[in-house]
Amino acid sequence: MTPEYVPATEARARLYELITNVIPTRPVMLLRHSRPAAVLLSPTAYEELTTRIEQLENEIALLADRAGIEEYEPLEKIAAEIRRERRPRGRRATG
Repeated sequence: MTPEYVPATEARARLYELITNVIPTRPVMLLRHSRPAAVLLSPTAYEELTTRIEQLENEIALLADRAGIEEYEPLEKIAAEIRRERRPRGRRATG
């Protein structure tokens, strides 16, 4: 599903329209300084994504068990490492 790209300042002015008309049909990628900053999803799309992530995590655990791997890196830890590697040097994480 292709998102609609909207500058954050424009999204602020169009928020009601985005929530009512756009988000139910596709995600909205909010841009800050022409770079992706956040994604708005419908509750249904969010649930579908989180459900699929859980299914994949369960499949990974099952495959690791079948392969005799007792320990493996959880998906959340790997994602955090990737985010740290992508962060420009000199910037600190917020939150």
